[in-house]
Amino acid sequence: MRLERAIEQFTTDHGRPPTIKDLMARLDGLDEEHILEALQVRRATSTTSLDASAAGRDGSDFTLGDSIASTDDGFDQAEQRTLLEGLMRYVSPREREILRMRFAQDMTQAEIGEIVGVSQMQVSRILRGSIARMSVLAQQPPAPSEAESCAGPA
Repeated sequence: MRLERAIEQFTTDHGRPPTIKDLMARLDGLDEEHILEALQVRRATSTTSLDASAAGRDGSDFTLGDSIASTDDGFDQAEQRTLLEGLMRYVSPREREILRMRFAQDMTQAEIGEIVGVSQMQVSRILRGSIARMSVLAQQPPAPSEAESCAGPA
């Protein structure tokens, strides 16, 4: 606070901002290191509204908030992948393999049926059943033990 008052007074008296030496002369007992530290703190305490206007390099106007906020589909995909991996625990290894072949390898139901040894209709039923079960589970809130394990130790 002493530094702030000294800067304002010096600027008023001399019509220019003070140098470090000017501030040392006004603030008895403070050396250059302390004044530099106080100047850094002063900069850290000033804020600018995220609604403040800023100009882009191309001359466009935007707010500071616009420059830091963005949509990143990668986060949504990561969340969906995590949810799907958790739900895959609730299907059998056979169903998991059929789901992988259909959606990760983009195989047709007939191709999957040939590999697994069932008809295309049976593959269709397995897929529908697995997806329906995972969909129901995805709609439910996590069980207390799952929520605690996700949160980590208290």
